[in-house]
Amino acid sequence: MKVAIASSSLLAIPTLQSIQTTHEIVTAISMPDAPQGRGRQVAPNPFAQRMTEIGFETAKPNNQQELEEVLASSAAELVVTVAYGRLIKLKALQIPRHGWLNLHFSLLPKYRGAAPVQHAILHGETETGVTVFSLDEGMDTGPIYESASISLRGDETAGNVLTHLSHKGADLVMRAIEKIERGIQPIPQIDSEASLAPKITKENAKINWGSGVDYIDRLVRAMNPEPGAWTTFRGERFQILQARKSGTKVGGIGEISISQEIAVSTIDGSLILEEVKPAGKKTMSAKDWVRGARFQPGESFL
Repeated sequence: MKVAIASSSLLAIPTLQSIQTTHEIVTAISMPDAPQGRGRQVAPNPFAQRMTEIGFETAKPNNQQELEEVLASSAAELVVTVAYGRLIKLKALQIPRHGWLNLHFSLLPKYRGAAPVQHAILHGETETGVTVFSLDEGMDTGPIYESASISLRGDETAGNVLTHLSHKGADLVMRAIEKIERGIQPIPQIDSEASLAPKITKENAKINWGSGVDYIDRLVRAMNPEPGAWTTFRGERFQILQARKSGTKVGGIGEISISQEIAVSTIDGSLILEEVKPAGKKTMSAKDWVRGARFQPGESFL
């Protein structure tokens, strides 16, 4: 089958590699170049960059009309999308003979939206998964071809889970394509069981030290790697990338305690800091940060 792949994320690479084993990739589609990183210089997203590195030309349509033109010229019979970042209008959905497949990182209809894994971790789910469905004009509402679940132990980061699901999902995409070739129809979702997982903002990632330690632990893990859970130290943004929880309070809310470990007090326990990123500096261990910070007793995160 002639397949186009649409993405803005490296999470699409396992799916791309699987499709290439038995089908023809006729085009790659991604979002236009945009400001990236701290310097905000215009650059391709990670997927488009990787495709360039492997010598694969990537279309970057600016709008729906340009997307339709790319699809029409590619002769793709099917589009597979993984974290593309654009809602697709009906006309573009109808151009490929077999429509569009979407690889979504939740057990649909739960956690429809841009950040399903982050919300699953935030809500303390013990199970999540990946779903391959036929794309329609709704937000992750199309009928399902394949799904598979995984258990969550309670120590995973969003990055860990997404990487695992990207590989698991690649196999499901291949099964879904096989079903399309055999004429097997997907199964409609049960809308009454749906929940939403809207896009995560930087403000969503701010730590409230007056929260319970269980929630703060989940927040740190859910925001890793992006956008990174953060707090304020000495008036500047301070990211906490890796931590673990403790049931022992070490002081007032937000107060930092330094002994063999670096702990921050919450309303019902403390968070043990392991990996941090102070403003304007690289990621480092919490112990390295303390050695260089000239820390004063009684200082707190706000």
